[in-house]
This record gives sequence, structure tokens and C-alpha cells, in this order.
Amino acid sequence: MTSQWINLIVSLPGKNQALRMRVWRKVKTMGAGILRDGAYLLPFNTNQLEQFEQLASEIITKGGVAHLIQFSSVDDDQENSLQQLFNRSKEYSNLLQILDDFRKSFDSLSETDARKQLNGFIREFETLSEIDFFPDEHKKNAEQVINMIKSDLHRKYSPDEPIAGDSSIKLLNIDAFQNQLWATRQHMWVDRVASAWLIKHYIDKNASFIWLKKPADCPDNAFGFDFDGGQFTHIDDKVTFEVLIESFGLQDEPGLMRLAELIHYLDIGGMPVAEAKGLEMLLLGAREKCKNDDQLLMEMSTVFGFFLAAFAVKKKQ
Repeated sequence: MTSQWINLIVSLPGKNQALRMRVWRKVKTMGAGILRDGAYLLPFNTNQLEQFEQLASEIITKGGVAHLIQFSSVDDDQENSLQQLFNRSKEYSNLLQILDDFRKSFDSLSETDARKQLNGFIREFETLSEIDFFPDEHKKNAEQVINMIKSDLHRKYSPDEPIAGDSSIKLLNIDAFQNQLWATRQHMWVDRVASAWLIKHYIDKNASFIWLKKPADCPDNAFGFDFDGGQFTHIDDKVTFEVLIESFGLQDEPGLMRLAELIHYLDIGGMPVAEAKGLEMLLLGAREKCKNDDQLLMEMSTVFGFFLAAFAVKKKQ
């Protein structure tokens, strides 16, 4: 099956080296294939056409010449030849080598450094994926390695992370959960701190918390959350934050379900969420600076409040 293509042909003023470098950087960022000097190629879609149109307009404004040509491959041989201009296997191979070196360095890194570095590699993978117009097994391999590293990191720094159960989620009477003692594992990460915040702000405003060294330390008079055996923990594909929302009928609270998407993605992966990277970096910084989990909950409560306010603004726009 042949494809539709957009060809940008340019002639740049000879003395304008700044424009020449700007054009080169832009076509590289777009992931354009290079037919020859001054002839660039992209698979046709509206977004790619707009990018080439904007670049062509800039070139003409600066005294250059630019032409856009849309065409179809004449046969399978030409199609394969053009697609090879977008072969990203070398880039993926380089990324896989970096990821392999990173996995070997786990023991020498702090959790904060390990997560920061992994986030950088994920951003690199996502940037590469955006210009991988004809993905093959190389992309799948890199994605699998990243997911394995995520799992390794999770096991190293969250060894007591709960295993999802398959029981149903029952709607509970929130009045029966007031002025209670709540318990979760100390040194909180995203699902635990978000769940504690949700409890304090939406479920039990007078809640008291204890932070456990290990789940077995949970007292009988406490409601445990986000550990195996806790009253509230992962169920099916839902993380504890989502389970609490559903258990207490909070699905209609403004912004909570959008926040739940972030928590889900950061805790167990799945569909990427644009704001997740920002939330993760804020949490990493807060854990680095806060002396204990009480302080962490206080600091992150402000952050979660900001996210909800931002979601409300976005909804109005």
C-alpha cells in the first residue's frame, strides 16, 4: 500500500547562516526525511502539512524560496525506499544501550536520582516515538525495556507495593468513617500520599495517620490503605486512590477523576497523562526536602489543590 507524502523544497539565501541552521533544526525536530540538500519529506497528515507550511512561510519571509508538493508513491519499491528515510532503528539501539547501562547502575543511585534519570529516558523515548512514523519491533523493544526498568525500580524502592485483588468495590457510608485512625506504609510515594490527601480532604476531615515501617505493624483500630491486607488497596486495574473514590462515591467531585488518571499512570503505568511528569517531579522534590511523611502530606496537599484548580480552569476554556 502506497502513502501520501509532503515534499518541502527550499532555496535559502547564501549569506543567512542563522536561517540555514534554524531550518535544519526544525526539520530534524519534525523528523523529516532528507531527499537531498534543501529537499525534505514527511508522511502526509494535517499536522505535518501545517509544520511544513509554517516553515515555508518563514523561509519566504526571510528572502528564501519554498515550495510544497504533495504526491503518492508510484509503486511499492518507491514506497519502501521513502520509508527507509524514516528508519529509527539506530536511535532506538542507542537508547537501548543507554537503558542497559542505567539498569546496571541501579545500586549506586539514590531513588531520587534513579527516578529522575528514568524520566529523562522516558522523555527521550517519547520524543523519538513522535517522529517514528513507521514503528516496528525496535520501538516495541525499547518500550518493553522501559517498562521492565519501571518494574525493577518499583520492586527496589516499593517492595511492599500491593498486589491487585479481584473483589468488587462496594459503596460505603462515609459517616461511618469519621474521626478515624488511618495507616499506610511510610516514605510515601504517589498512590499513598494522594490517598492520604483524599482521605483528609474528602472522606474524614479529622483523620489521624500513622506511617508503618511494614504492613504487619498496622494496629487493629486503624483503617489500612495501599498495602496487601489493608481495607483499601488495589482492586483489578484500579489503584488505591481510585478505589477510595469509588468506595465513597466521589466520582463527581470536580477534577478528582482527572487527578486519578495521573495517580494511576504514575503508580502502575498505562495511558500516558501529560501532567504526570510535572506531578512526579514535584513529588520527588517534596520527598527530598520533607523530613517525614506528615510534612510530605502537608506539602503535597497544596500541590494536589493546585492541580484541581488548574483542571477547573481547563474545563472552562
